[in-house]
Amino acid sequence: MENFDFWFDKNKQKLQERILNIVNESISIAKNASNSIKSIKSDGSIVTYADLEVEEYIFSNLSSIDLRIPIISEERSVNLDLFLEDVYWIIDPIDGTSNFSNGKDEYTINIALIKSGTPIFGIIGHPPSETIWFGIKNDSFIYKNNKIKSITSYDIKKKPTIISSRNVDHKTKTIMNIIDYEKITYCSSSLKFCKLVENKAQIYVRANKIKKWDIAAGDAIIRSIGGKVLNFKGVEFCYHSRTEFTDSFFAINSIFYWEKYLQEKVHLKR
Repeated sequence: MENFDFWFDKNKQKLQERILNIVNESISIAKNASNSIKSIKSDGSIVTYADLEVEEYIFSNLSSIDLRIPIISEERSVNLDLFLEDVYWIIDPIDGTSNFSNGKDEYTINIALIKSGTPIFGIIGHPPSETIWFGIKNDSFIYKNNKIKSITSYDIKKKPTIISSRNVDHKTKTIMNIIDYEKITYCSSSLKFCKLVENKAQIYVRANKIKKWDIAAGDAIIRSIGGKVLNFKGVEFCYHSRTEFTDSFFAINSIFYWEKYLQEKVHLKR
């Protein structure tokens, strides 16, 4: 897309408001749509009617913003070449579908905008609490009860809290156990990133692969507060690759935690 930076800077405020409205409406759709299973994918993951309703709403509204920006969605056939585009949207209509289908609260709505392999805008909505987290370049906010609250800096913890998926694998457990942590908490969906953003945890460990649309929005918000998503070599994750999968990674809300608690120990472990 030609002159994207000019377009983005000119429309940043309007874009922020537009996407916030899209996620607000998506939250309403998710809360009122059926959580019954519509189909099962080849990898065994489920698709509910709500997944498809939310996806259709987000896809059509993002398309109306600018037709030149392609959209990658979990609920549509993925053309891997789109991951090589300089600019694209990437969405996960409902992240944590199993949790949602079982009537639980740990599921989210995710939208991110990727530029040159980097997420420059991300938004996560949590329907049960009607809370929205969003980050755009160096600005980050939490929206709840029709109020926007800026995310401010916070103190570095003497020992970090680690957060990980509830269904944690053996390799991830092994990596977590080499870190000098205060405690470990578990959570489903991209809410793990939201916990980092609010400094309720400082390190998210993921040793097994995951889909890019599961982390892109959280990655954008983390970057907006000065955090990073790093592979086990300490290299920042790049979305410009012809695959829907990530590598193993650490998400941290401050580079301090990589330098003090991870870098040397992970290097020795490898």
